[in-house]
Amino acid sequence: MTNALPIAAEISRVFALQQAHQWTVKASTAEQRKAKLAKLKSAVEAHADAIVAAVLEDTRKPEAEIRVTEVLGVMGNIQRNIDNLDAWMAPTEITPSQNPQDRAQIISEARGVCLILGPWNFPLGLTLGPVAAAIAAGNCCMIKLTDLCPATARVAGSIIRAAFDENEVALFEGDVSVATALLELPFNHIFFTGSTRVGKLVAVAAVKHVVRRHAEVGIILIAFVLVAFFAASSEGKWANIYNIATRKVGACDRAETSLFYVGLFGTLFAVLPLPWYWQMPQGIEWLLLLGMGLAGGIGHFLLIQAHRLAQASVLAPFIYTQIIWMILIGFIVFRDVPDMWTLIGAAIVVASGIFVLARERSLGKVTEVPAPTD
Repeated sequence: MTNALPIAAEISRVFALQQAHQWTVKASTAEQRKAKLAKLKSAVEAHADAIVAAVLEDTRKPEAEIRVTEVLGVMGNIQRNIDNLDAWMAPTEITPSQNPQDRAQIISEARGVCLILGPWNFPLGLTLGPVAAAIAAGNCCMIKLTDLCPATARVAGSIIRAAFDENEVALFEGDVSVATALLELPFNHIFFTGSTRVGKLVAVAAVKHVVRRHAEVGIILIAFVLVAFFAASSEGKWANIYNIATRKVGACDRAETSLFYVGLFGTLFAVLPLPWYWQMPQGIEWLLLLGMGLAGGIGHFLLIQAHRLAQASVLAPFIYTQIIWMILIGFIVFRDVPDMWTLIGAAIVVASGIFVLARERSLGKVTEVPAPTD
C-alpha cells in the first residue's frame, strides 16, 4: 500500500481546518497581519544558513546568488508587505455615478483558502513571496514546493511550522501525488509558478471547481425561478421577494443566464394546467401571445440589469410607475375607471418611493462596493 491515502486524508483534514478558520483570518486587523509577517521574516532569517545549504543541494547555484535571491530577497519581499499593508487595506473612495453627491468605496477582501505551488528555479523566493502576499491579504494558505527540490521543501516546512499554526498556513512535502491531492480541493485561489505543461494541468483542476460552483449557483437559480413563478401568479409580496432574488442572483451570474432559466422553468410550470384549460388561440391571439412574451422577456432582462447596477431604493420609484401604467392601460383597453381609493393609494406608494430616493440623494448615502472574491 502506498502513502497516497494517508497524505490525502491529512491534506483534507488541514483543508477543513483552514476553511473553518478563514473567517477569523479574514477579520484580522492590519497590525495582526503585520505581526504574522514579522514572525515569518524572523523565521526566514533564523534559517538563513539552512536555506543556502538546501537550495545549493537542490539547484547547484552559486552560494552568493542563493543568499541574495532566496534569503535577502524573501526578507525584503516580506518587509515590503509590512510597510504597505496599511495603505493596501484602506478603502478606496470612488464616484459610482454622474451624481456628484454619490459616494462609494472599494474594499479589498481576502479570497479565503489559497493554494501556492512553487517552482524549481527559485524554490523559496517564488514560494514565500506569494505566501507573504496571501497573509497580508488575510488568507489561509496551503503550500507545496516542487518535488525537484526536496531539501528546500524540508527547510521551508520548518520555517512555516515555526511561524504559523496549521489552521492558517501549512506546507506539504512529497512527490507529484501530493500536488494532485491538493488540486482535488476547491481552493478559493491558486498561485502557480512553473512550466506551461504543468500550468495546463493546474488550470484544468481549477476549472473543475469553478464548474462545481456554477452548479451550486444553478440550485439558487432554480429557487429564484420558483419565486419568479409565484411572483407572476400570486400576491404582491412575492414580487418583492422576486426583486430581492433578482439582485442576489445578478451578483453571481449574467443577466442572460438568469433570463434563460426563468423563461425555461416558467414555461414548464405554466404548461402544467394546459390539459384542463387549453384553448387553441385564433388569428391575432397568436400575435398577442408573442408580443406578451417578447415584452416580458425584454422587461425582465432590463430589470435584472437594473438590479445589478443600482440599489433597490433607486429603482423603487421607477418600479412603482407600473401602477400608473396599469391604470392607464386598464382605462384605454378595458374602459376600467379606477375609484378614488385606488388613485389615493397609488399616489401614496409613488410619492413614498420618490421621497426615499430624494432623501438618500440629499444625505449622500455611502454604498460599499466590495471587490470580487472568486
